[in-house]
Amino acid sequence: FRRAIGWVLSIAILAAGFSQPARQLGQIPDAIRLKRGGTANISFMTPIDSEVIQGSQVLSSMDEKLDDGGSNVSFEGRDVGNAQVALKLMGFTIKTVDVTVEPEKCVIPGGHSIGVALNMAGVLVVGSSDVGTSPSPARLSGLRSGDLISDVDGTPVTSAEALSRQVSKGGRMTLGVIRAGREISVDIVPVRENEYGAYRIGAWVRDSTAGVGTLSYYDPDTTAFAALGHAVTDVDTGTLLTLSEGEIYESNILGVLKGSNGSPGELLGEFIADARYMGTVLLNGAFGIYGKTQNAIENPLYHEPVAVMSRSEVSEGKAVLLTTLDDEGIKAYDCEIIRCYRQDEAGQRGMVIKITDERLLSLTGGIVQGMSGSPILQNGKLAGAVTHVFVDDPTQGYGMYAQWMLEQSDGI
Repeated sequence: FRRAIGWVLSIAILAAGFSQPARQLGQIPDAIRLKRGGTANISFMTPIDSEVIQGSQVLSSMDEKLDDGGSNVSFEGRDVGNAQVALKLMGFTIKTVDVTVEPEKCVIPGGHSIGVALNMAGVLVVGSSDVGTSPSPARLSGLRSGDLISDVDGTPVTSAEALSRQVSKGGRMTLGVIRAGREISVDIVPVRENEYGAYRIGAWVRDSTAGVGTLSYYDPDTTAFAALGHAVTDVDTGTLLTLSEGEIYESNILGVLKGSNGSPGELLGEFIADARYMGTVLLNGAFGIYGKTQNAIENPLYHEPVAVMSRSEVSEGKAVLLTTLDDEGIKAYDCEIIRCYRQDEAGQRGMVIKITDERLLSLTGGIVQGMSGSPILQNGKLAGAVTHVFVDDPTQGYGMYAQWMLEQSDGI
C-alpha cells in the first residue's frame, strides 16, 4: 500500500512539473529591474496573489483577476531601492521575486531634422533584367527582389562595385544570399552583354540609402541617440536594410508637401556632403535607428534633460510634439493622446495621437513623412515618438512609448 501511494505521489509530482502552470511559473524571473514610476506585469493562468514582503515604501503591487480565470500581478516602483514580492497560490508562497527600482532616466528631447545615410552589409536585389538578348541569369537562378547578396564564392560583397568585380570574372559561381533571415546558396552563371561586353547577372542591386527624418532624443549620460521610431527599409522591396555602417547629419528642410485624406504629405529636406556630422548609426531595427553621437546635442526649447515616462504613466490627454518644419528650427506644437494601448512588449503602435495645433495643421495638414521620430512630451516628460501617420486622416497617427526606445538605445 505504501509503495502504491509512493508511486501515485511521484507520478502526480512529475505531472505537475510538466503542467502549463508549472512551466509558466518557471518563466517568471527571479529578479526585475524598474525605473521609478515604471511598472512590471506578470500574467498567470491561475489565480495568484502578491504581497510586498520587503521594501513596501519602494514598491506597490496590485492583483487583477481576469475573466478567463487567470490573474495579472502589477508592480509599480514608487521610490528608488530594493524590494521583495511574494507570489502566492491559495495562501502559499510559490515564488519570491527581487525587485530593484532605479532612478528615472533623463534625456534631451529631439525634434531636430536629420539626414540619415546607411550602407548595407551586402547588396540588395531590387529587380532583374535581361542581359542583351540573353534571359536574366538572376531570374533563372531563382534570385528574388529583397534577397541580400552577402558573398561570391566565399568572398564578402561590400558594395555593388565589389559584386560587379566578382561577376566580371565570368564562369559558374555561388552567391551567398540572405532571404527572409535565412542563409541560402544560389548557383549562377553570368553572361556577356555582347561578344566583347562585360559579364552580367542581370540583377538591379542597391548597397546604400539616404533620407531625412527626425531625432527623438539624445542621452547625455551615454551619448546615445534614437531617431525615426521605425526601421529604414528599401523603398522598392520594403526589406529592412541590414546595416554595415551609417551616419546622421544636420539636415535642412526646403519645403513641405501638405498632406490630405488618402495622400500623406512629406517634408522636403536635404543634407550635403559637407553637412555637420552628428553621430554614427549602430542599429537599424524595427523600432528606429540608434547610435552614438560625436558631440553633445542641444535643444533650444529644453536646456535641461527631461524624465522619460514609463508606459504606465502615459495617459490620454494633452501633449506637445517637437519637430522642425523650416529654417527656424525646432518648435513645439499642441497635440492630444487620444488612446493608449496596454503593451507588455515593445511595439511601434503604443498610442494614437491627434494634431490639434492650427499652425501645424495649416502648414502640413497633420503628420507627414519626415516627421517620424518627432518626440511627444506630456507633463514635461518624454512620453514617446511619432511612428506612423493614418493615411485616411493625416491629423492622426501612431506613437511609440519612449520606454521601449530607451531599452533599445541602452543596449547599444
